[in-house]
Amino acid sequence: MARSTVASSGFLTFTYTVIYVRDLDETLDFYRDGLGLRIRFVHDSGRYAELDTPGVTLAFTEESLADGVLPHLPGGFRPNRADSPPPGLDLAFSARDPHAAPARAMAAGAVLVEPLTAKPWGQHVAYVRDPNEYWSRSGRRSIRRIPRCQMNPALEGAGEVCAEANPRALRARLDDVADALPFHITTRAMMGGFIGYADGAVFVSLSRGGFGVKLTGPDHAELLARAGATRQRHGDDQPPSKTYVTIPAADLDDDDYLIA
Repeated sequence: MARSTVASSGFLTFTYTVIYVRDLDETLDFYRDGLGLRIRFVHDSGRYAELDTPGVTLAFTEESLADGVLPHLPGGFRPNRADSPPPGLDLAFSARDPHAAPARAMAAGAVLVEPLTAKPWGQHVAYVRDPNEYWSRSGRRSIRRIPRCQMNPALEGAGEVCAEANPRALRARLDDVADALPFHITTRAMMGGFIGYADGAVFVSLSRGGFGVKLTGPDHAELLARAGATRQRHGDDQPPSKTYVTIPAADLDDDDYLIA
């Protein structure tokens, strides 16, 4: 799924997707109740609205405004209707529960096009048609299983185990769940691994020492108490971190745990 970020070439910045709809109120009801999205703005006229979608804004405007917005459009404006083929685009959303998402959408008026299906490009996706006959899809990337770390025998029994891990695989694992997290994730290379940022603040270290989460106070103690969790070490000769705790390998396989 697309990352929650604004796409920019340096010359142009992609900021809005605006969809023309027959009934704005019905559309907002569907995207709020059926997909769980928040409504950020509704114009006083009641004919234009924006959803609270981080990065690129998803907006809707009534079809009756099309002639005024696009007065010189050759051939006029073609509305979307149930008796016509859908437009050649789809709106893609990531779901924390990809099995429940299609059912919720259908309860709000969507029509199921394809049930949740494993795709060859590594996603599990379900397709529905919304009340405006646009394709919408929801799903999640398939889980990337992280191989169990090979422990350093010299450190076993010391209480602080340095695990050999692949930083690139760990970053890919973070990418798997990034869309479902309530903040914007970015990463950058550092010291043979990667540092992960949540809304600009450092929150994970991905290195040969494993998938380390930066925590303090009770949260730090709670994670450290989990079976297999350790204070992160960035190398065999490095001291254990005071703030980073390495997530146990078994928990890296659990999407729900990482998201929560």
